[in-house]
Amino acid sequence: MPESEPNLRESADSTVPPGGGFRVRTMAMAPVLLVGAPRSGTTWLQRTLLSLPECCGGQESHALCTVAKVVEDFDRKAAMERPHGLAAHLTRPELIEQMRCFWLATMTPSIAAAPTAVRLLEKTPDHAVHLDLARELLPEARVIHLVRDPCDVVASLMSASRRSWGAGWAPATVESATSRWIECVDAAEASGARFDSGRFLTIRYEDLQRDPRTAFTSILRLLELPMDRVEALKIASESGGAEIPLFGQLAERSSEEPAGFLGGSTPLGPWARRKVMRLVGDRYSTLGVAPRSGS
Repeated sequence: MPESEPNLRESADSTVPPGGGFRVRTMAMAPVLLVGAPRSGTTWLQRTLLSLPECCGGQESHALCTVAKVVEDFDRKAAMERPHGLAAHLTRPELIEQMRCFWLATMTPSIAAAPTAVRLLEKTPDHAVHLDLARELLPEARVIHLVRDPCDVVASLMSASRRSWGAGWAPATVESATSRWIECVDAAEASGARFDSGRFLTIRYEDLQRDPRTAFTSILRLLELPMDRVEALKIASESGGAEIPLFGQLAERSSEEPAGFLGGSTPLGPWARRKVMRLVGDRYSTLGVAPRSGS
């Protein structure tokens, strides 16, 4: 065991099931992070991939969002004229090590519940803005960045804002919803350029719908899974895929999504579409998202 990792290994042992420690640690520390602007189809893609016996995962954890708050607070208080906070008790590398243990403990139930799995798929759209932190915390992580036409995302976000399950987080205006798409896409693509070759994949939702065989082949290559799983993924994508399991405090709750969560939304009208396209600018061409005719 490398001398540089004793704290992680020793503290991690208490969080994994007997006999499953090495497998759980290996998978948890090399996750596949599925990110994208909210309402880009990440839940649908996660459910599709979870239909494979080689993949496991649970409900979106927002774990990197939580870690980011802790690390940002650490850095901010350490830089103050009167330094205080966690930096008065831990070095930054020690903090990151503890955050790895937190990540491992969070992901352990999903992995332990899927004995045939070799890949952990963690889907949290908001992790799109924390991928630089992911590189520091989880150097072996891989990323699927799912990009959907911003006009469709904006329409879906605005629709979600009028639902009980989306009112607390979904932006309600064309401007704010477009801004959310831009924030997530720009952050993910900027971070993606800093990932090692073969560890970051940008894929279009529309390509998955139009040519699933080619798109799923790219995903399987990133996951290093057999190419003969393409047809199984195509079938799963059409049938809705696997249920997303719940663990921990919510283990007894139903994992069924609320009404309207997986449904469509009313398309934007011409005025709103033109506004989105103006705000998005040249991202349409750089991300390969072509405006529809008549837009």
